[in-house]
Amino acid sequence: MTTKTKIIHVKNKDLLIEIVKYKETGLFSEELGRMLLLMAKRIGDRREFRGYSYLEDMIAESVTTVLKYVHNFNPEKNTNAFAYVSTIIFNAFRLYLKKEKKHSKIKDKSLSIRELMIQGEVAGNLVSYEECRDLDWGEVEKK
Repeated sequence: MTTKTKIIHVKNKDLLIEIVKYKETGLFSEELGRMLLLMAKRIGDRREFRGYSYLEDMIAESVTTVLKYVHNFNPEKNTNAFAYVSTIIFNAFRLYLKKEKKHSKIKDKSLSIRELMIQGEVAGNLVSYEECRDLDWGEVEKK
């Protein structure tokens, strides 16, 4: 009877073995998935990523990004798979935050336009893209 030991941290040697197995077979092992998920969760615990309500989404996005780009890793050139994967995860977190910030700005503008419509400052019930683009947001925010 074999018992699986719980992984508490990821070692470069073990990660490299799993990535080489993937490159040979073309299949992601469950162990590789566990390692990637653990690494993403650990990076998510860093202070710059802590406290976001969508942290789980960031973790999932980063693991997906690693799975997308891990085939580019060349163990013959570099044996530090841990640094390669960590960098991909960290950059995926930063990209996700950048996208969320952009979406947040769009939502804020939409709410501002809605408020203007309620106040009757924007003509009609429908607002075109040109009207949104041409509004002076500095003036809107002062009101």
